[in-house]
Amino acid sequence: MITGGRILIIWNPVIIDLQPEDISQQVIHCRVTNKSSQLSFYITFTYGLYTVVNRRSMWEKLFELGKPMIMPWLILGDFNCVKSPTEKQLGVPPTWYELKDFTDCCLSLGLHDAPTTGCFYTWYSNSDRNPM
Repeated sequence: MITGGRILIIWNPVIIDLQPEDISQQVIHCRVTNKSSQLSFYITFTYGLYTVVNRRSMWEKLFELGKPMIMPWLILGDFNCVKSPTEKQLGVPPTWYELKDFTDCCLSLGLHDAPTTGCFYTWYSNSDRNPM
């Protein structure tokens, strides 16, 4: 357990064997095995901190984990940033400085977004003065 942790993982141990392999403030990296199929893969849960500088340790951790990766790998969570200005609506558009680390991480590790369905924009600050 990490003090100030923001990630909670819940799974059914009858179906899934989940073994945490690396735990840090913004990342929990686990090896997962489906008990019926014996299919194994890695899954990394993220919760990015609120500033570009504070998120840097998350990107570094993902680089560290991803470089030797040879098994299927799923990364999910809240990165607290976007990769493109088109992923944000209303509020102040993100700057290149805010986009760069996420984009570089995805390019360096060969990561791709999973296809989505439903609402594209999933969060609203509920502020009439400065919606984000």
